[in-house]
Amino acid sequence: MLGREVFLRSRLSHRGHGFHRHLVGHVQHRPRTGVVEAGHAVDDETVARYHRAVAGALELPLLPYHIPQRSKVDLPAALLAGLAGEGVVRGIKDSAGDLELQARLRSEAGPAFAILDGKATVVADSLAQGADGAVLAVADAAPEIAGALLAAHAAGDVAGARAIQERLRPLAGCLGPRYGVAGIKAALDLRGWPGGGSPRAPLEPVGAEGRREIAGALDDRPSSDDPPGKAVADAVEPRAVGAGDDDLGNDAAASSSSGRSGCHSGRPRRSTGTSPACQSGA
Repeated sequence: MLGREVFLRSRLSHRGHGFHRHLVGHVQHRPRTGVVEAGHAVDDETVARYHRAVAGALELPLLPYHIPQRSKVDLPAALLAGLAGEGVVRGIKDSAGDLELQARLRSEAGPAFAILDGKATVVADSLAQGADGAVLAVADAAPEIAGALLAAHAAGDVAGARAIQERLRPLAGCLGPRYGVAGIKAALDLRGWPGGGSPRAPLEPVGAEGRREIAGALDDRPSSDDPPGKAVADAVEPRAVGAGDDDLGNDAAASSSSGRSGCHSGRPRRSTGTSPACQSGA
């Protein structure tokens, strides 16, 4: 979300652009709604045709969701800059944390192209080189720390922002590649916040050991006034709570939740005892 505009985040889908057209009425009347779909490998021209078709079917600006580690679709800078020049896309959410791609897009697509980082382990570096903001999974579980990182960046404290980024690395690992959506829901449970419970099938809840691991990562985040995960670390059995009323699936639910907790850079436009399994994350 940038300003008052509503963006549709697109990702190549087995359902095709017809599915997105079906959602147009739903999306255009629900601000802050994002659409995220599973992808499969295709060539650049197919990617371009897909985004032109989606853009032509609705009146929302598009921000491609770049997450090649899951979608298996890479979005080169030249392709995105070309689509931006056509008015097809207005920015990108880059969950690959590809700083070189982001730098090229700033240069080739211009200052009006919105760059939102989606990888917590590089977010301070992304903001430092000119990104407009971020949409982070860790902001679901530790929004106060994402805010602290943003505040450090806005104050010009690059070293401070990077220090917070490093402290967030274990939690980012747990909520990204290690446990994903189920991990985010477990973290919300551990903090006593809504939105937790069991993920939708076929995903399964994080087990007792995983919940302890996530609680440890929450404990290790920079200090805050909120209760740490350790206070509820013994409550390790998943709760039988619904996952919300969205109909876009687990990935979309997590992304829209992250979007609410996402941070903007303030531009005019705008190691630890945690298990090594959680050390590298998005």
